[in-house]
Amino acid sequence: FFNLCQKYGISVVVGYGFEDGTKSFFDTPQSMEETKGKIKSLIRAARHPAVIAWIVGNELNGPWNLFACDKDLAENFGIGKCQFGNSVEKLMKAVDGLCEVVKEEGILCGTALANVNLPATKQHLVGQDTWGAAAWIKASDRYMKHLDFWG
Repeated sequence: FFNLCQKYGISVVVGYGFEDGTKSFFDTPQSMEETKGKIKSLIRAARHPAVIAWIVGNELNGPWNLFACDKDLAENFGIGKCQFGNSVEKLMKAVDGLCEVVKEEGILCGTALANVNLPATKQHLVGQDTWGAAAWIKASDRYMKHLDFWG
């Protein structure tokens, strides 16, 4: 597949997906190091000139993924809290930490956002006029030192 992409000038972006926040963990130093190791191994296994970037996570900001959400929403899903509580900062700093590994391998790194609002308790960070993915970018961009693009 990658060889055909290269032959026809097609660039490939590979995604590293997670299960939801009750099954995929990267909120502690140990779980973060384990996840970084997995990503590094996958990047090295899939190294090819056609691969120009990796996307770390898909819609991790979506409340249904249970990584960052308000407590009442977590309780609706039958759990005490989302993995990072309602902390936009902690989730996005963790994503940036994963992008650091991607960048160390010499590849561009991005993350795909769901077009959903910030947790209600965090909307004040961006004001009432910014919603959806734009609010997440506005609230998070300052933490994203290793992120090359938002998806």
